[in-house]
Amino acid sequence: METIKTAVVVVLLLAVLYGVYVVLNKPELAPPPQAAAWDEDTAAPPQVEMGVPNPLHGLQPMPLDQQAAQSSPSTPAASLPADPTQIAASVPQASITRITAPDPAAVPPATPAPGASAPAAPSVSRSPLETEQAGTKLASASIAAEPLVTPRHQAAAGTPEPVSEDDPPAAPAGTDAQPQRSIYAEAAKAEAQDRAEFRSIRAFDNAWNSAVAQLQKGQWSEALLTLSFFFHDPDLTGEERQRLLDLLDPLAGKVIYSDEHTLEGPYTVKPGERLADIAERFQLPVGLLQNINGIATPDALQPGTPLKVLRGPFRAEIDLKRSEMVLFLGKYYAGRFSVSVGNDPMPQASEYQVLAKEAGREYVGVNGVRIPPKSADNPYGALYLDLGNHVGIHGSPDKLPPSGGLGCLSLSAADVADVYGILSVGSKVTIR
Repeated sequence: METIKTAVVVVLLLAVLYGVYVVLNKPELAPPPQAAAWDEDTAAPPQVEMGVPNPLHGLQPMPLDQQAAQSSPSTPAASLPADPTQIAASVPQASITRITAPDPAAVPPATPAPGASAPAAPSVSRSPLETEQAGTKLASASIAAEPLVTPRHQAAAGTPEPVSEDDPPAAPAGTDAQPQRSIYAEAAKAEAQDRAEFRSIRAFDNAWNSAVAQLQKGQWSEALLTLSFFFHDPDLTGEERQRLLDLLDPLAGKVIYSDEHTLEGPYTVKPGERLADIAERFQLPVGLLQNINGIATPDALQPGTPLKVLRGPFRAEIDLKRSEMVLFLGKYYAGRFSVSVGNDPMPQASEYQVLAKEAGREYVGVNGVRIPPKSADNPYGALYLDLGNHVGIHGSPDKLPPSGGLGCLSLSAADVADVYGILSVGSKVTIR
C-alpha cells in the first residue's frame, strides 16, 4: 500500500516538473506586422467614442479671411447718396441767403489713428454716451495690450533704477544730492496721457462716423449735436479740427438759420399774436425770427401761419487767445466770428451778460476825448452790445484811427450786425 502511494507522489512531481520545463522553454510570440512600426513616443492615444453629442458642434471659429469677407464695414462716404436740399447760407448772416446743403457723399469717413489697427466702424448711429463708452473700451484694450516696461529694462536703457530708502546713494563729492525721480510716477503719468489722447481720438472717429450715418438718414440736427460736443476738444489735430469746422458751419446754417423745422415742429400763430410776442416767448430777437421765416411785414402776421421757432437765448464764448467768438444755441454749435481784442478797456476773463443793445454809442476815451455815435472815426462803429463794466462787443469804425487798440471787442461791420441780431438782452457771454 505504501509503495502505491509513493509511486503516485513521484508521478505527480514528475508532471509538475514537466509543466515547469515546458513553460520555461516556450518560444516568444512574434508581434503582428502593424505593431512593428509603432513608436511609443509619437503614437497618438486611442480615440474613444463616449456617445455624448458635442455641445459646440457647428460653432467652430471662422477663419480670419472669411470673417473679413463677411463683416459689414461702415458705408464709405463716397457711396452715400447726394442730397440736393438747399439750406441757409453760411453761418449767421444779417440777411439769410440760400446755399447748398452739406452733401453726405462729400463727407469722408474717419480714418484710424496711425499705428492703430481698429476695425471699421459700423454704419449705425450712436448716441454721444455710447460713443464715449466705445472710446473708453478701445482705450482700455490698447493699454492692457501694451506690457509695462520693468525697472530692469529701463535701467538697461540708461534710466537709473529707483533706490531703496534704507540704502540711499551717496552724493558725489562737492555736489548736492539730487532728488530721485520716481520711474513709476513718470510711467503712470505717460500712461494716463496716452490713454486720454487715444480715447479722445477714438471718440472723435466714432462720432464722425456716427454723424456721417446721421447725414445719410437726413438727421441734420442729430449730426450737428454729435459734432458740437467736439468743438472744444483740445486733443484734435489741426486736420481733424479743420474737418470738423468745415462740416459744422454748413450744418449750423441748415439746422438753425434756415426755415426748415429740424429742431422742433412749426409754431402756429394764434389770433391776435404779434411776432414780438412770439419772439419774447422763445427769448429770441424779433429780427432773427423775421429773417428766418422771411416775413416782409411783421405787423401783418396772419393767424394760422406756421413759423419756425428756436428755444433761445443764444450764448457766446470769446477766446482771447484765438481771437474768436463762437455762438451756441443750447448745446448746438451756431457759428463763429473773428474778433479783435482792444485795450480800451482790456477785457478780462469772466462771465458776462448782455445788458443792453445800442444802435450807436458815444466813445469816451481814457484821456477824456469824446466821439459822437456813428461817427466815421468812432471805434465802436454802428452797433454796440453792453456787457457791463465798460466791456462791450461792437463794430469797427469806417475810418481806422492812426493808433490801434481802441475799443474792447471789435467785429467787422457785417459780423457785428449778425451778432447784434442773434444775441438777446440777457444772453450770457463767457470770455476766456
